Amino acid sequence: MGATGHGLLFGDRCDRSQQVYGFPHPDDHFAGGAGESNSFVYHFDRGTKGTQLTLQIRCDSAFNQVRTIELTASSRANP
Repeated sequence: MGATGHGLLFGDRCDRSQQVYGFPHPDDHFAGGAGESNSFVYHFDRGTKGTQLTLQIRCDSAFNQVRTIELTASSRANP
């Protein structure tokens, strides 16, 4: 995936994710390996499809750039 449907691209500044998608669900901070990164997580309901989409964007803190864009879908459990 090179970009999201709303125009967020690899290499964009990290704060661009909030400009495009708003405030993320949790704002997690990961440290490890080659450097530090921030992870921004957004959840979207698909309504009648019964699925939830999760968009996770990881930013490299040292370069202030989007490095990973991951979109996953999961079924919502019915009560």
